[in-house]
Amino acid sequence: MTSMPNCGALCDAVGEWDWVQMMSLYCQNSAADERDFAGRLNDLLQEMINAYDKKVDFIRELEGVPGIAAAVKTGEFLNNNLWKDDKRIQKLRNMNADAEMKANEMENFAHKL
Repeated sequence: MTSMPNCGALCDAVGEWDWVQMMSLYCQNSAADERDFAGRLNDLLQEMINAYDKKVDFIRELEGVPGIAAAVKTGEFLNNNLWKDDKRIQKLRNMNADAEMKANEMENFAHKL
């Protein structure tokens, strides 16, 4: 039974077998974990946005090179693949929003207890 060590740790942290306080502490800890996860997702999202912006800048530079067909073709190829990056960034934004919402729900539940 894997939950007993967790319950024991919560009991030790609370100081007694008060299930309301134990559940509140558990929800607060879970909310903190969720916020940490959301923070790491946000860091990853910022890195992806920076990489995306650099790619866009590179494409614009390639498009500005006159008379070189390879640069134009490379720019077109990269431009056509930007939608994949857009989808990934949007997916991370959604995951980040979900994690924040979940953390808020856990905190609200803990406060209601």
